[in-house]
Amino acid sequence: MFLGTNSDNNFIITDMVNFGFLSIFPFFSKLLEININIVISIFFLAIFLISLALTILSVIILTKNKVKKIFLITLTLFIYYILYEIILIKHAEYFIYFFWGILPISTFLIFKLSRKYIFILLLLYSFLIPLLGSLVYFSFLGFFIFLNLIILSLDTNIKIKIKYLTFPYFAVLILYFFTELSNNYSQINLKKIDPTAEVKILRNVGNNLIPTLYAGMGFINSDNFKREFSDNEILKLIGKVDANENKIIKNSIRNQTQITNTDIQILKKKILNIVLENPLFIFRLYTAKIGVLIGYFIVICNISLIFFFLNIKKNIFGVPLLFNLFFSSLFPIISIPSFIYSLPFIASSISIYYFSIIFNKKLI
Repeated sequence: MFLGTNSDNNFIITDMVNFGFLSIFPFFSKLLEININIVISIFFLAIFLISLALTILSVIILTKNKVKKIFLITLTLFIYYILYEIILIKHAEYFIYFFWGILPISTFLIFKLSRKYIFILLLLYSFLIPLLGSLVYFSFLGFFIFLNLIILSLDTNIKIKIKYLTFPYFAVLILYFFTELSNNYSQINLKKIDPTAEVKILRNVGNNLIPTLYAGMGFINSDNFKREFSDNEILKLIGKVDANENKIIKNSIRNQTQITNTDIQILKKKILNIVLENPLFIFRLYTAKIGVLIGYFIVICNISLIFFFLNIKKNIFGVPLLFNLFFSSLFPIISIPSFIYSLPFIASSISIYYFSIIFNKKLI
């Protein structure tokens, strides 16, 4: 699943997975002597059920009114049923985005408890950041900003706040260390297989900002793109797909999506040219993307936005939730605001909706 072969039948790491997939699942598969497909299925199902359980538990404890409690529990079950059918059994890794986006609801509960529970919570988050971050890079960004703002807003002395902040920042450093270790290990093995290969080859089109930004420009019609959001548009520009897009011209020993630092420079130059030559297109492009996200936000939150903004200054979670929403919007804005790519934004919007309903005392 995670290894491929080159022309000499040497095993090589494929470039379509993040390093967590290359280490966590094979390790536990070997340790437990369980098929790796089963290990992966159990892992994502566990993340799904934990998220569901935390959300429902938070609703039960935080919601005082029985009518609101029944409504939100029913809504939660419906949302997770849709996610199971559309995301978990087809694109399981994208559920990680939703997991982080809706986690603030559970954070409401924990931060209302004593200090020892906050330490337990931060230890849990510090474990999840490198674990889930190794599977889907930067998936935790919005929640990380949210958590920082919550900690800084707490009614406690600065020394306690620094202690709290140590946990998530240390977790990010651990993730960064293993990411670099994985990249260096990959480069060393690549050079052993192909001594002529360019150093610091980027493993994955989708895991890099510049290629994703370029492909995301295909969201609206233009002369530059034939498809809405396709890796082939990237490969075509850097000369790795023929004119008919039926054949990879420069297939690498790793995968057809292999791109180099030279390719990145080509993509940067093309993006800059589009920005300078057609600023109206750029304006239409990003207003269209933002417009779709605003549509999601209004549909999800609807009239509850009135309650949210009326209470935003009365609760330390209000402003951090907006920051969580903003940073969660970056992924679909850079790529495209489809349902799957907008999951972090959708989950953040749901968190605001729950916040508005739970903490609005004027509503039943």
